[in-house]
Formats: sequence, C-alpha cells, structure tokens
Amino acid sequence: MKCEHQGCRCEETRVQRGNKKFCSERCADMEMSGKPEPMCVCGHPDCAAA
Repeated sequence: MKCEHQGCRCEETRVQRGNKKFCSERCADMEMSGKPEPMCVCGHPDCAAA
C-alpha cells in the first residue's frame, strides 16, 4: 500500500496512525497535523516527489 501523505509516492508503509499508513513518522506528522505539505520531504530515495 502506498503512503497516504498527500504528495508522497513511497510504496513502503512502516508507520500507522489511526487507519492511515505512512512511509515515515515525518509523513505521518505532516498529514495528521491538518496542514499537509503539497510536496513530500520524506527524504526516501524511492520517492519521486522530490
């Protein structure tokens, strides 16, 4: 399943918050803050959003 942070293209999800899955704590924090970033800054090399 793909990371549910808007703008992130990572396929691997290791972090779960509520019923959503994310590739990193950073993506989870941004998405759950209510102010998600339009560009992903997770830093993972497989994320093509950077």
